Amino acid sequence: MTLVDASPLDVRDEATGVTLRSAERSIIGWVLDAANAATAEKVISGLLSAHFFDPAHETIFAVAAKNLGSPDVLQKCLADLVAPAAYRRVQQLPGGLAEYLSNSVHQAAYLGAEQVAGYYRQVMTAFSTRRIAELNGHIATALEAGDLTTVRLLSDDLREKVDAAVNGRPDSGKRRLRLTPASSFRIRGVKWVWDNRMPVGALTLIPGREGVGKSTFLAWMTSAITRGELPGMHYGTPKSVLYSASEDAWEYTIAPRMLAAGADMDRVFRIDAALEGDGYGGVVLPRDCRELVHAARDVDAALLACDPIISLVDERLNTFKAKELRTALEPLVSAAEEAEIGIGALVHFNKGQGSDVGTLISGARAWVEVARAVVAIGRDKEVDEYTCVVSQTKNNLGVGDLPNLTYTIDSHELLTSDGETANVGRLRWTGETDRGVEDLLAEAASGAVGSTGKSGKLMRELIDYVTGKCPTPMQAVSTADLIAEFEDEYKPDLIRQTLSRAVRKDLLWSPMRGAYRPLVHRPAGVTNA
Repeated sequence: MTLVDASPLDVRDEATGVTLRSAERSIIGWVLDAANAATAEKVISGLLSAHFFDPAHETIFAVAAKNLGSPDVLQKCLADLVAPAAYRRVQQLPGGLAEYLSNSVHQAAYLGAEQVAGYYRQVMTAFSTRRIAELNGHIATALEAGDLTTVRLLSDDLREKVDAAVNGRPDSGKRRLRLTPASSFRIRGVKWVWDNRMPVGALTLIPGREGVGKSTFLAWMTSAITRGELPGMHYGTPKSVLYSASEDAWEYTIAPRMLAAGADMDRVFRIDAALEGDGYGGVVLPRDCRELVHAARDVDAALLACDPIISLVDERLNTFKAKELRTALEPLVSAAEEAEIGIGALVHFNKGQGSDVGTLISGARAWVEVARAVVAIGRDKEVDEYTCVVSQTKNNLGVGDLPNLTYTIDSHELLTSDGETANVGRLRWTGETDRGVEDLLAEAASGAVGSTGKSGKLMRELIDYVTGKCPTPMQAVSTADLIAEFEDEYKPDLIRQTLSRAVRKDLLWSPMRGAYRPLVHRPAGVTNA
C-alpha cells in the first residue's frame, strides 16, 4: 500500500482510490446504517476513534461505536452529538450535523464489507504513519536533552510500530500483551566461560578495592581463554577476547601485562568504536551493543573484558540511578546472550565499610541486580601483604558453595620492543582458603583482623587448646599435635596459616619453630622465634 499525496486528509490510497477524508466518512456512514449492524463489528474490529485523523470524524465514530447494533443507531447518534461537549467538535461540518450524517449513510449504502475493510486498512495505515512520525520527533527531542532512558523506551515503541506497519498488522494505538506458552521454549543448560563461576550470555562483576590486582586477574583469565586453558565450555579450544581498558595505556601496561600472563597476543583485541568523521573512541553503552555482537562473532570471541565497565557507560547516564544504569546494562546482556560470550566487568568499591560486597560496589544497586555472578577479590593481610582471595559472592545460575581461591602477584621481567627490560606483575595461584572476601571485609570494618569467619573460630580454638595443655611455662604443643587434634574439622594448611597469624599478632608464644605456648608464659623482653 503506497501513499502518494502529502496532505494528511487528502492522501489518496492507490488500493482504494479515495482520500483519507473520504475513507473515514465512508466508514462512519456504513456503521450508521442499521442494515450493517450484524457485520459491522466484525469488519472494523480493532478500529478506535483515536485512529481517525479528522477531529469531527473521531467524535462521530466514538458515539457510533457506543450505539453499534441499535436499530435506530443514526437517531441515537444525533441525540448524543448535539450535547454541548460533543457538538463543539462537529458543528463546522458542511451542511450541518444532521445533513452530513444522512448524506454519509446514503453514500455508503452501496458499499460492501470488503470495500469497507479496504477503507479500514487505509485509516489504520495513515494512523501508523502519524504515530511513527510522532515517535521520531519525541526521540529527537529526548536525544537533544540527553534523556537516554526516554530514548530507549520510545525506541522500543517505535520498533513495534514499524514492525506492525511492515507486516500489515493493525496498530491499535495501545500496547498489546503477548502470551507465549512455556512449552514453546527450548530447554537449555547453563554454559560457563569459567566453570561454575562465569556464565555465558550474562554479566559477571569482578569487584574489589584498589590494589588487589583486579586487572592482573583479568589478564590471567584472558590468557587462559586465548590458550584454551580456562576450565569451562571452551577448555581445549583457544578463543579470542575483546578487551576494553580505559585507565591504563596499552603499550605500557595492558599489552605487557597480557604478554607476562602468557596470552596469545593475536587473540586479544582492543575494542574501539568509530567516531563520526575520523578516528576511534571507546565503546559506549548502550549505543554500541549491536556492534558488539558482530565484533565477537568476527573474531570467535568468548569474553568481553571491561577494565573497568564504568568507563563504557554513556556519560549522560547517571550510574547512581538504577533505571538509567539498567538502560546500559540490559542491552549489553542481551548482546552477550546473542553472541554467546561472557562479560567480565571490573568494578570498584566505594569508600564505605561493611561485609556486603553488593553494597560496597560504587553506584546503583542495579550493578548487582543485573549481574548473574559476582567474583569478588580481597587482600588477606594476615597471611602477608600480597596474598589475595577470590570468592564467588553471587552465582544465580550455579552453585554457591565454591572454594575461595588465593593468589599472589609476582614480578615478571619482559624484554620491550626497544630492547629494554620491564618488570610486570603476573598472577600466581597459591591454593585455597576458608577465609572468604566477605570475612576479610568484615574484619577490616571491625578492626579485628582474623576474628571472623572459620579461621577466626579456629584461632580462638587453637589458643584455648594451647592454654589448656600448657599450665606451666615448661610445656609446649607442637604443630603436629595441633593438626592431629583439629584436622577432622580444618585443613592442615589452614591450621598452619592460623598459627602463624596468632604468633604474629602476639596471641601465642613460639619459643622455637613448630612449638607453641600460651603468651602468659613468655618472659619479659623475649620475642617470638
